[in-house]
Amino acid sequence: MIQGKVLNELFAYDHTKGEIEKQEFLKEGMIVPKPRNSHSFVQNGGRAVVYGGANEEGPLNDAFELDL
Repeated sequence: MIQGKVLNELFAYDHTKGEIEKQEFLKEGMIVPKPRNSHSFVQNGGRAVVYGGANEEGPLNDAFELDL
């Protein structure tokens, strides 16, 4: 959340380089997760799952698998 606004961006931290890189995961025709905060996120290799959280509309009860 930046200045009270939730965002829909994904960043990866490379601990060996000490760098943060924005991940482009949006493709035409894809179902895109709503912007959210206070969600759960787990990564296993090149896949990640985002669950729940909340945004300006209220609590979210959805899950998305991302192919990183």
